[in-house]
Amino acid sequence: MSYKNLTNKIHVTLSIMKKPLYYLSILAAIITCSCNSGPKEKSDSSNKARTDTVVSQTCYLSTYEKDTLILQVDQKANNMVTGKLKMKFPNKPANDGTIEGKFVGDTLFVDYTFILGANKAQTFKNPMAFLLQKKELTMGIGVIETSYGRSYFAKDKAINFEKSKYRFKVTDCKK
Repeated sequence: MSYKNLTNKIHVTLSIMKKPLYYLSILAAIITCSCNSGPKEKSDSSNKARTDTVVSQTCYLSTYEKDTLILQVDQKANNMVTGKLKMKFPNKPANDGTIEGKFVGDTLFVDYTFILGANKAQTFKNPMAFLLQKKELTMGIGVIETSYGRSYFAKDKAINFEKSKYRFKVTDCKK
């Protein structure tokens, strides 16, 4: 067999082999595409709705002398917490607002956004911490620092829960 005949046979054999490879690569692409077109996850908004669902609601009441604090804690499926806090003090306008935060261990850290009395034009925002013990919450006292308009507990100072005058006991949630 001459060198020319051998090269022609190799060329013919390779061209025959190329066609199945071509068809196999097309088939693989079709299979890959069809595997990815199965049932899709619901949209981000429906996933968010699922994680934003309130899984439990607990209301608390704290009284100290003539001060009354009412706290509603809504635990969500995504481990975040929202709710309401109303603080009534004698001879002062009430603080009425919302909380938003999360539990870190047995401590609830929230941002409290509130208005003073009837002045709805100006809102305030402060960090708060509550220690959960035996189904009761104790409001912590700590050093608050502000940077770029954002208030937070000082990182190098401990939050004191022992000296707190506000201890919250579970109460019925009023609708």
